[in-house]
Amino acid sequence: MKRDDRKVIREASVEELREKVQAAREQLYRLRHQLRLGQLKQVSIIRAKKREIAFYLTVISEKKGSGGGGHVRAEKRT
Repeated sequence: MKRDDRKVIREASVEELREKVQAAREQLYRLRHQLRLGQLKQVSIIRAKKREIAFYLTVISEKKGSGGGGHVRAEKRT
């Protein structure tokens, strides 16, 4: 996925992103099926599709407000 694509995706609504996640998961299912049948020659496509899904889910969580600010460090116990 290119940077320009990522900018467009970040501007999409949460509902549009959920539809893209659903479509990407269906594509991933088909790719895995092709892999099992020996029809898939470029195995790296599966990794790229998984990363694409992860990016969609990250943007959705950021838009919901739960992804901002990073994670909180736990205090050290002495």
